[in-house]
Amino acid sequence: MVALHPRILLTAGTFFLLSAICLLEILRADTSSSSPSSFLPQQPRAPLAAVRRALSLNSTLAFPSVSTASRLKSASLRLREALVPQTSASPAFDCVDLHDNCAQWAAKRECEANPGFMRPNCPKACDSCEFVAKGRRLCHRTAEVQPLLAPGGVHATFERFVALLSPHFQLRVLSRPPAPWVVVVDDFLREHEVRALIEKGGHHFERSLAGDGVSAVRTSATSWCNVPYCEGDPTIQQIRARIANVTGVPISHGEHVQVLRYEVGQFYKEHHDQNALPHSPWGPRLFTFFLYLSDVDEGGGTRFTLLNLTVTPKRGRALFWPSVLDEDPSALRRADMRTMHESMSVVAGQKLAANVWLHQYDFQTALAAGCKNEDAALCGDCLPQSNSHDSTHSHTTTHTHTTART
Repeated sequence: MVALHPRILLTAGTFFLLSAICLLEILRADTSSSSPSSFLPQQPRAPLAAVRRALSLNSTLAFPSVSTASRLKSASLRLREALVPQTSASPAFDCVDLHDNCAQWAAKRECEANPGFMRPNCPKACDSCEFVAKGRRLCHRTAEVQPLLAPGGVHATFERFVALLSPHFQLRVLSRPPAPWVVVVDDFLREHEVRALIEKGGHHFERSLAGDGVSAVRTSATSWCNVPYCEGDPTIQQIRARIANVTGVPISHGEHVQVLRYEVGQFYKEHHDQNALPHSPWGPRLFTFFLYLSDVDEGGGTRFTLLNLTVTPKRGRALFWPSVLDEDPSALRRADMRTMHESMSVVAGQKLAANVWLHQYDFQTALAAGCKNEDAALCGDCLPQSNSHDSTHSHTTTHTHTTART
């Protein structure tokens, strides 16, 4: 008998082992093909280690430190990156710049300075084609994407909010069920935080819009905190983190901070804040978290026209109210129109304030992906009923009520 060299035996053994593995994979593939679910595209799962790293932050402080706020934002970004499927760009995606000036803007480093606009609109110039292709999948959410709040979640949010803040702040509940919640918190902002919002947030004021355009019903000026100079500021991050902690709504579900300026004679007539389509990528606006950045000599109050309530501006004060019904937080049928309100005309002085609108679904990821309000969800049960979303758009009407000042 001829003795085989050990190296030959090892090579042969390895060959047979690999062959067996291949055979098992083929058999497994044949077996799985009989399942109807195999006809669906399989999305790769996020790496477990990446998810664990992203979730390694544990902070429930009402006043997180600057470093904690920065870690919150970093953790959010890490989790977002971990959960976005790591696949190559779809071959059907035509990667072209949407503006003639994209190359010029990119040369001026606008891709880094203004990524929210540049990456989806100038993907070729910003080398963000794969990012945009992935993002397009985020614009049409499926039934697997769960809403932040289920029915009953609005009341639970405010009950938690009141219980959490009452021991530490001068808090007043101006309205509660069966009417909508309206809660005022004095000195929610520290003085240096007020100054940061005015300085960083008020970097570029333009005429405020009502809906999608300039309107006589809204005459204030607006500056969005959507540039690194503002949203990257540690104090601004600290404020956003605190709002997320006390409301239970993640930072990613909030729009950029909107800083407002009202001069004498300026106002915003009666309107409703829920103007996002229920089937949009971010869903409806659940809550408004409103911050007063100045005292006003006369006028400028926030008046809830159907609740007979007016809140007087006070520097550092926060005002928190819902835009959706407790039994229908996704606003599939209608919003809570009882929270119609107006910003009353400034009679003397100047009014400075800031809005933070909080959504049912992730707003920041969808916005960065270039999604639009008209991008429809793919799930039948998350679409509004017929004639159900007529009342969810911003509009103005006229009512006359006696105002109770608080």
